[in-house]
Amino acid sequence: MNGQIQEVPQEYDGETAVHRVGFKLEELVEFLYAASESEEDFHGRIAQLHQ
Repeated sequence: MNGQIQEVPQEYDGETAVHRVGFKLEELVEFLYAASESEEDFHGRIAQLHQ
C-alpha cells in the first residue's frame, strides 16, 4: 500500500489486519455498486454477501 514490494510474508497485528480488511471490503462494495443496475439490485447483491 505504500508502493514497496513485500518479498517476505509479514504477520500483521489485529488492528492492522482489521484496517486492511476494511479497506478491501470498501473496494468490493464500490465494485458491486458500479456493477449494479439499480439501488434495489445493489442491495440484493449486498444481501447475497451475507449468505
